[in-house]
Amino acid sequence: MNSYRGESARTSVGSRTRRVLKWATTALAGVVLLSWALSFRWTLSYLHFSPDRQIIEVRAGCVAVWLNFAKKNARPGFYVWDYRHASGGLRRERMGLFLPYTVEWWWQKLIVIPLWIMFLPMMAISTLFWWLGHRGRLPPGSCKDCGYNLTGNVSGRCPECGNAT
Repeated sequence: MNSYRGESARTSVGSRTRRVLKWATTALAGVVLLSWALSFRWTLSYLHFSPDRQIIEVRAGCVAVWLNFAKKNARPGFYVWDYRHASGGLRRERMGLFLPYTVEWWWQKLIVIPLWIMFLPMMAISTLFWWLGHRGRLPPGSCKDCGYNLTGNVSGRCPECGNAT
């Protein structure tokens, strides 16, 4: 009988972890979808001056990483600007519906990853956790330990496992 209680205790910890992962992946997928939609109006950039001076941008439905960026008078930090006035190699017409690619210039390198590549796996994992969460629920009126249907039972004990209801 104790094995049933130990299994149900482990199941509750596992279900709590699944619930946290379910909501975390759903929130991340929502953030990626929202950033995809907003990236056609605004550009968000982060300048990081390490030895290879990096810029990470979210614009035109993708994430662009510039390595060895040559502009020396820029200050590190976050920048947001209206996309309509931005110039550069990423075009609004693409809408982020392409495969990842890289472009190399003399000393610079641009790596472009569409946001849908990040959204689809997060949404698939989130859907899996939502499906698993609904699948493992016991119907009302069943034993919490073994799942036996206790409809009409007035004894107060489960006839299957013997635990008090």
